[in-house]
Amino acid sequence: MKKVTKLLKEVRQTLLVWPEARNDDVLLIREVLISYYPEFVTYGTKSLRPFLDLFNAEAVRMFSKIERCRRKVQETELLPTDWKVARKRRINEEVWRIYMSLN
Repeated sequence: MKKVTKLLKEVRQTLLVWPEARNDDVLLIREVLISYYPEFVTYGTKSLRPFLDLFNAEAVRMFSKIERCRRKVQETELLPTDWKVARKRRINEEVWRIYMSLN
């Protein structure tokens, strides 16, 4: 349970720092792994562009854990910033509009 709580805090912090990640799980996963789990990230030889180590089984398991934490955070706060994404995630339009007007 301690690891989940830690990951939940990391995901929440990433969603605060990267509002675009509220709409895009791939961006969220990338930023969480780069920020908190650098052992899963390698850098290309010709650039500093990060690549995820997709052959690492633990990194792949992290993907779904990060997505679950994002869903948990977005149940009560830090809703998606894009209505199309919010609609796909079945967030009530009135609730979303009120949230966006307050933030």
